[in-house]
Amino acid sequence: MHVPDSFLHQITEKFDDKNFLLWCQQVEPVIKAHQLHHFVVVSQVSLHFLTEQDTDLYQVNPEYLSREQDQMLLMRLQSSLSNANLSHLVGCVHSNELWEKIHAYFHHQSQKNARQLPSDLRNSSLHNCTLLLFFLILNPISFREHLDSILARLPQEYDYVIALIDGKIDSTTTEEVEDLSLAQELRLDNGLTS
Repeated sequence: MHVPDSFLHQITEKFDDKNFLLWCQQVEPVIKAHQLHHFVVVSQVSLHFLTEQDTDLYQVNPEYLSREQDQMLLMRLQSSLSNANLSHLVGCVHSNELWEKIHAYFHHQSQKNARQLPSDLRNSSLHNCTLLLFFLILNPISFREHLDSILARLPQEYDYVIALIDGKIDSTTTEEVEDLSLAQELRLDNGLTS
């Protein structure tokens, strides 16, 4: 099976740090449609000649010819990568190696972003947003992470609320945190201090 020139034209997104899933969604069907999926799933490195007699008669192993397809696929995949990502994925000799490196790179990037997310949440501010809106847009993973994220982002004027919540951390509900925070916001708006 020949890798047609149209292969590259069917991939409109270049792979970068932010679009792996979109890139995969375009690349995988193209690979399958051209019956090249076995090159990215299994390493198929075949000998140029099967026997010495084949070498003397220059009878090329038919499976060796598939290496050309593998190299064409490798070239097409490389051309669908952004320059920044191509530099992270150098050294691949076969398409399955590149495929595995792309997936490993995406996995690494995902883990790195997941580790950074709590810090980003802690360092963000309300940006003149009301607390009610703040609670509506926050979509926590667990109650503990939700509570930590809320408390870490409250301004200094809410230290009283934080102290109250910290005092009864095991029995605190999201509704209580919202009520205490909204009550403090109302006190601040009315010029009262706790």
